[in-house]
Amino acid sequence: VPKIHLIKRLQFKTHAMISLFSGVIGLVIAIIFAILGYGVYSLIWQLIITSIVYTISLIAVSHYRFAFCFSYMSFKELLGFGFNTTSANFIKNFVENVFVNVIAKVAPLRLTGYYNQSFRLQNVVSSVQTTIIDNALFPVLSREADKRIVDVSVRINYMAAFGAVLLYILFIFNAHMIVLLMLGEDWIGMIPYFKLLLVGGIFQSFTAFNRNIFKTLAETFSIVKCELFSLIALLALLITMKYGINAIIYTFIGYALWRWQVSVVLLARNGHIDYGSYMKKLLQILLPILFSFFIIYSITIFDSIII
Repeated sequence: VPKIHLIKRLQFKTHAMISLFSGVIGLVIAIIFAILGYGVYSLIWQLIITSIVYTISLIAVSHYRFAFCFSYMSFKELLGFGFNTTSANFIKNFVENVFVNVIAKVAPLRLTGYYNQSFRLQNVVSSVQTTIIDNALFPVLSREADKRIVDVSVRINYMAAFGAVLLYILFIFNAHMIVLLMLGEDWIGMIPYFKLLLVGGIFQSFTAFNRNIFKTLAETFSIVKCELFSLIALLALLITMKYGINAIIYTFIGYALWRWQVSVVLLARNGHIDYGSYMKKLLQILLPILFSFFIIYSITIFDSIII
């Protein structure tokens, strides 16, 4: 609650300083405990100390005071909002974990490890992006009128989509270097899977932008509907799983694309956007990037003498 008070007042710098301060204290404690021979418990104490310092600092800086009272109206309003977002996240994580478990059943252990690491690495990019959107845009847009929320959010979506596609294409081109730096030569075999999952990550990012609009408008049940419609991917997975890991990854990309399109359709059905105009504008922004990508990629697969 003290954290939300800071974010609601847009005091992001203060929150960042608290996070940095508590993280440094926890790290120093972990190093001291490791030197004293506590082993793996050093990491456990790092988490505990970091959490305690973080909580105390938040309460002190935000000047929040706990009150022992209960608001039924507040509880009812927050329960509906929170239950829907939590349910949507549960469904999303369930589907993504099904993909992991199916690959573990049909592919050798080595390929399963490649997929898991590829998914984790790709998920870092999308998680950072989603966190930025939720932590920064959500409290800012929540202050605006509904009509302005949609207008501003759609414009931000166009800009964010432009940036996201450029970022993911950059990672795709440099996947080899990223894997070497992050994991080492033993994981070179995961590069093709990492590149494919990055393509799926582009669509996951687009969906995150639309989810933020629903959250800002307090239409969180639309987020649940989006995830429920996305469960159809599991039916496709039942068909493709027998064709190996590549077919499963392509199914995941299809799931990410389908999930994004469902979110766009729901925005249109709720009267917030015109589907045709939205997609046309988005394609006008993204087609030049994609055209450049295919030109550069085509050059890279030719012999260097021809180039």
